[in-house]
Amino acid sequence: MTGALYVAAGGGGDAIAAAILANRENPGETANIATYAWDRLIIDPLPGPRSAADFDNLTEHAPNVWQITPETTPKPPAGSTLPRLSGELNARLFLLDPHGGAIGMAEQLNSITRFVGVPRLVLVDVGGDLIARGTESDLRSPIADALALAACALTLLPCDIVVAGPGVDGELPESQVIELSNGLGCVALHPLAADEAKPFTKLFEWHPSEATGLWTAAALGHRGKVEIRDAGLPVMLTDATPSVQSTVIGKALSTNVFFEALKNSRSLKEVEHVVRNVRGGSEIDYERRKSNRRKNKFEYKSTAEISVKIAEISRDASLRADYITIRRLSELADYPYQRISKLLELLRALDAVRLTPPLWRLNSSRSPIPHTRG
Repeated sequence: MTGALYVAAGGGGDAIAAAILANRENPGETANIATYAWDRLIIDPLPGPRSAADFDNLTEHAPNVWQITPETTPKPPAGSTLPRLSGELNARLFLLDPHGGAIGMAEQLNSITRFVGVPRLVLVDVGGDLIARGTESDLRSPIADALALAACALTLLPCDIVVAGPGVDGELPESQVIELSNGLGCVALHPLAADEAKPFTKLFEWHPSEATGLWTAAALGHRGKVEIRDAGLPVMLTDATPSVQSTVIGKALSTNVFFEALKNSRSLKEVEHVVRNVRGGSEIDYERRKSNRRKNKFEYKSTAEISVKIAEISRDASLRADYITIRRLSELADYPYQRISKLLELLRALDAVRLTPPLWRLNSSRSPIPHTRG
């Protein structure tokens, strides 16, 4: 996978995964990663992905080539984790603006590859939704993955697909992702190892990605059931969770129900229309509804109050799971994720052994299973 532009199929979390995989292939080299600016509402109160127009201080190297740097800032009220991520990853992050549809994104990808001087793409997805057909009942957020898949195909550049951490995003279960992988003839790459994951774990002390965080946690030896997201979706960390699979883009296109309709899209509205026709709704519709519900949420004012709430949440969740993610904990406690460092301080004071971001272990007697390179 040398000499490639890595494309994060789902945004910031997949961008971290792309950096991990790029470092595996070319240790110490600066990776080139194209990614959406699409953070959850706990970071960005505006539904849907951001466009280039939503940022100040993007570095525009050429038409359609926007690099995100630590000096880049989202225009209020928008929020984004990408500027900070650009300063903490050994990578150049380029913005993917989906508002021009698949055709517009393909033009961006072609422009970026010309600028950085690479001949091929590697499309990265943690969880496995990227290789879904699109009709699966558990699929909740197909837009980003399906659009990235279509855009990469339209570039006509050689493109490998890499799927990591089957099922860790709480959508398609692990068994289904493995079945899809087998059906597409995916090749098993070396599972993520602890020494590859460890340099990136500090990111999850502030970055809200659950999927990539769980992938790295599994590489470090954690096993068991995790509750994630606001809905408390269950994810099992198993011996298969650190796995990495690869295939060529053509195989995924052959089963994807969105591609034929998406390949002519020139706007995000068209993309949403395509997904609604298949699914009856889109994840942006969900974010719009949730955004309206988030107004005037209660915020706990004292350490005592939040400590009591954490204890209540932990007791309740321990009846169902072994871990809860910090993101889910913050949402259940109505605690602003922008103050995540304060929440982590409090959790460490309560029981530092139970805290391994993005995980809070619900039973203090449990310990991670050591993971060694096979």
